[in-house]
Formats: sequence, C-alpha cells, structure tokens
Amino acid sequence: MKKLLILFCLIASQFETFAQAEAFEGVLVYGRKFYKNSKRIDTEDPNIPPIMSFTVKGNLSLAEIVTEKDFMTAMNYSVIKDAEKKEATMLARIANQKMAVKFDASYFNTSKLYQVVSANEPRIRTIAGLSCSLGYALIDSEFGKQDTMRVWYTTSYKPIPYQFETLPGPGLIVSMQQDDVSYWELKEIRKENIDPLRFGIPKDYFIMTQEELQDFVSTLDQFKIEEEKDPMEQRGNEINHEEED
Repeated sequence: MKKLLILFCLIASQFETFAQAEAFEGVLVYGRKFYKNSKRIDTEDPNIPPIMSFTVKGNLSLAEIVTEKDFMTAMNYSVIKDAEKKEATMLARIANQKMAVKFDASYFNTSKLYQVVSANEPRIRTIAGLSCSLGYALIDSEFGKQDTMRVWYTTSYKPIPYQFETLPGPGLIVSMQQDDVSYWELKEIRKENIDPLRFGIPKDYFIMTQEELQDFVSTLDQFKIEEEKDPMEQRGNEINHEEED
C-alpha cells in the first residue's frame, strides 16, 4: 500500500509539472556544436549549417536552416508544420529557384519519429538560462536496432510537437544530438507574439511534388559536374579523336 501511494505521488507530481509548464510562443535559435573524444567543444565547421531556428505559435511551427557556400550550392530550407492538421510543407530556395513541396501523410508516421524519454539517472544542466534534464531520443532503425540520441529538455515549457522529428515528450528540447560528432543546442530564446501569416506559403514559391524536387536537384548536380570539367581535358579528347590525313 505504501509503495502504491509513493508511485501515485510521483505520477501526480509529473502531471503537476506538465500542467504548470506554459506553451512557448516566439523564436528559438539553435547552434550546431561538436564532440571531441566524447566531450562537448565550441567549434564550427564551415561546410555544415551552423544555425537552425524554430518559430512557434500554438500547433504551428516553422523550422529554418541555411547554408551558403557559393551561387550554385546556396540553399535555404524551411519546413512549416501544423501539428493539429498533421500537414507539413517544405519551402526550398536552391540556386535562386523558390519551391514549395508538400509532404504526404507518412511524414507524421509515429514509427519514423523519435520518442523522447527521461534518463534513468537524473542529470541537470543550465542551457540558455533554462534548467534542463538529461533524456534520450529513441527510434527503431531499419536494421532492427534501436538508435539512441542524447537530449536535454526543460519542463519550463511544453514540448513543441514534432520538433527535431520527435513525438511530444516530457518538455521542450533544448539540446539534441545530431550524429556521432555533433549536436544542436539552444543559444537564443525570444518570447514574442508571432503573426500567423508567418506560417503561410509565399506567393512567389512554385508548388511541386517531392519527385519533381528530386528531378530538379539531380539536374542541378549534373550541371555542376559538367561545369567542373577541365576545358583543356575536353579539348584533348577532341584532338585525340581527330582523323589523320
């Protein structure tokens, strides 16, 4: 009986914490950081997008990421999500072409999303002024193994639906492992009223299917390969194939 009472108190305290958490509205800015020998280090890789932002209002979110190397590879990606309607649209700007690509319903398939759970042994860190707890994002991989990513979350705010491709967990994600060598970590938090029009598709974006986008990117890559060929090498091939008198 005593054990049941303790368990009930623990569950009640978790519900109370979640009820006290407020829904975040505003902009969250994350920086890309790296590991070295399993330790976090403050460094950047110019070949990897350094910044990701989330603009949030209720069930609506806008994730934005930018990379700019040169004209042909300059890319800007944004993903608009409506968690209530389960709709997602990617806005892509590639080589000055603006495209809006709607994802199909499988995008929200729970088997493709990470489940965030608390760590068995509690650990606390302060990130961007927020008290954060250690957790893990779990998903079953196609090879039958469970992939595990380290997460730090705060219960100061309610979780953002489908943030970092996760199911709603115990709190808002403040830091999440990207791969074996890098992770995203909150660097700026701006609470502000967001205009719902921020989550609309701009009129100057061309609507296309996922298949059409793949064809466009393939054509762009092929054009880049042709452009990178050595003109002297091409000329040499032409000379070698000339007929002798």
